[in-house]
Amino acid sequence: MRNPEVVAEKDINKLDINELESSDEREQNDQKGRLDVFFKVNIVDEHQPSGEKKLILAIEQKVYARVDVNQCNKYLRKFEETFQDETFLLVGLVPKSQMKDSNESTFGSSKWIGIDYQQLVDIVLMPCLENPDLNTHAKPIISI
Repeated sequence: MRNPEVVAEKDINKLDINELESSDEREQNDQKGRLDVFFKVNIVDEHQPSGEKKLILAIEQKVYARVDVNQCNKYLRKFEETFQDETFLLVGLVPKSQMKDSNESTFGSSKWIGIDYQQLVDIVLMPCLENPDLNTHAKPIISI
């Protein structure tokens, strides 16, 4: 029995990608939040093809700014309210120097998945380059 899998859409015009609008939730400092990357993909279980679900991936990226636990908690609360019936992943992409002992100590909750830039290269990008089925147009983009 296979686990549900993410179904990739080959026609980019049909790919279901949505950008998250600014959060209406107001904090004490009255600032709105905006995630760096937000998209949805279809998940289809081959045993229940009619039970299609969405996987929501949100990435908060830090380069020069520090991780703000209050901001991370605000995003988590918003996702738990808005997407309570969906599967979502909150990823913090941060410099290694900002990674602490755990996701909870780095982002304020273990529901965040922390990854540093070197891990992105080693775990995601390099295996993509080694894939013999990689689209020839994608290879130069990933190699950069």
